[in-house]
Amino acid sequence: MERRDLTHDAQARGRDLPGLVSCTHPRWWLAMFADERALLREALAGLRADDSPLRAQLLIRLAMAEAGVGGSGDEHERLCRDATSMARRLGDEELLASVLDATRHVLWEPGDVDRQLATAREILRHAQSANVPELEIQARQWLVRDHLQVGDVTSAEREMYRHARLARALRVPRHCWHALHWRALRAYLAGHLEDAERLLHRALHVGRRFDPERARLHFYAGLFVLRRDQGRCAELVDGARRLILRERLPWKFRAGFALLFAEVAHLDLARAGLTAVIAEGVTRIPHRPGRVGALCALAETSCALPDAPAAAELYRALLPYEGRNLILGDAPIFQGSISRHLGRLAAALGRGSDAETHLQRALLMHVRLRALPLQARTRLDLGAAFAQRGRPGDRARATVQLAESNVLAGALGIHGVRRRTTELLASLGGVAETARSAAARERQLP
Repeated sequence: MERRDLTHDAQARGRDLPGLVSCTHPRWWLAMFADERALLREALAGLRADDSPLRAQLLIRLAMAEAGVGGSGDEHERLCRDATSMARRLGDEELLASVLDATRHVLWEPGDVDRQLATAREILRHAQSANVPELEIQARQWLVRDHLQVGDVTSAEREMYRHARLARALRVPRHCWHALHWRALRAYLAGHLEDAERLLHRALHVGRRFDPERARLHFYAGLFVLRRDQGRCAELVDGARRLILRERLPWKFRAGFALLFAEVAHLDLARAGLTAVIAEGVTRIPHRPGRVGALCALAETSCALPDAPAAAELYRALLPYEGRNLILGDAPIFQGSISRHLGRLAAALGRGSDAETHLQRALLMHVRLRALPLQARTRLDLGAAFAQRGRPGDRARATVQLAESNVLAGALGIHGVRRRTTELLASLGGVAETARSAAARERQLP
């Protein structure tokens, strides 16, 4: 299909790209969970009101079905709370660990990290006491995410090691798939992009053994992170179009495709995805895993277009997650500090001081995480924000940040970031500064 056929007009985009222009779930997803929800309610109505393992399991499954159709968050929490209280009263440690694990899936978004860590540790304690390794490895998975969310990379790496050891012992493809993704993440944060890509390919091979579609989608999500840094997003466009034209595309990947199109300057397609979400309202994005990731992808898309009204709405939606780190999907696609996205949005809205505050906070987090590619990208954003603000001294500040980013990006092979910093430095007359700092910076790199 030719690009001109896809971008003829808004009506054509709505017809030809059903996965891109809606922020709601596809019809098959809604129907599946609606049917399950009806069956679960009927089963609960037929049970006695007494506490029982079956009733607790039905309650938590109903919470998952309610979340699947984007129902009320209060209803999700009530069902999770009722199931957890019942499991506690029954004194069944395996049941309680299972219910708590399902609760984490239902309420899976950056939030109260102390509460999330406490829940993950309780799952681990009950799973070990009941000798259920399947639940223990899931608890390790939650602990890695929670530690990364607050930038505790030492604790996260410790749990990654324990998770990998359990995965080897259990020899279950799904757990081996997760372990490979954690290894890919560690390679990426260290700036070893080729190693990260090799591990993503290994994970795809393992994932095809238990869920080929899920493995493929997460592979492309991870590959997008690498290709964006490498300045090679154009390689993904044809595959993205094929995925978008499939009705079964999960909603949480659609915002990522809008960002992909923005990266390769297919701005009509990028705007189609962004406009559809904003027109329906950001609040309509279901409170399900991936919601915050979708908001961040849309935030970057709005900055690339640019689209100030969308940026303002997305800034308000993301502000509660300031200071948290973003991990996408059940295969870990790490996107770093949400503060970076807030900083870019603030800069797009002309709020230079807020942009500086958010981006400085993001940079400190990425240094703490030893996340070299994210440091390079955040310094680029910070330099661009200084250059745009234009206060006394901002030109020099911008040159320093852009020079640091340029040298780091060059050493890591992050060509997309390096090209952009070179362009901005040239506009500021700061190319000489890059040359002067290059040798010193490269000696400090691993």
